[in-house]
Amino acid sequence: MILLAVLAGLQTPGAAPKSAQACTSAALVGTWQVASAKLGDEVSPTGPNDPVEYKHLTPTHFVVYQVTKDGMMNWAHGGPYAFAGDTYTETLQHGFGEPFKALGTVSIPFKCNMEGRDTWYISGKIGEATLDETWKRVMPAQR
Repeated sequence: MILLAVLAGLQTPGAAPKSAQACTSAALVGTWQVASAKLGDEVSPTGPNDPVEYKHLTPTHFVVYQVTKDGMMNWAHGGPYAFAGDTYTETLQHGFGEPFKALGTVSIPFKCNMEGRDTWYISGKIGEATLDETWKRVMPAQR
């Protein structure tokens, strides 16, 4: 699937810790960098020359995008998000590039939990495959 080619992985995806906490909009506001991603059986590469994926969240909306080591944006998509219990749902309303071409305007529900304030786990279905991602908060000195 096209989406896999744009994801990056550093550790075992989707392996939420035993001390996982519920996600809230207030806890997620900020900038995140993907630490690991797995779609189906394929783990995404995260070498020093691989593109990096970032996600920015406001209290109501998200945007996720991929940047090359040269600073070029490969793709982006975003829209509103919502919570219902432990489910975090992203609604793609706008974007460009291969993932948006493949997915279009769609809502994708994910199981969501956090470890502390700086690690965020999501897991959900993209078509027939399960997408597991681990995100790490980007601290101001990293931006």
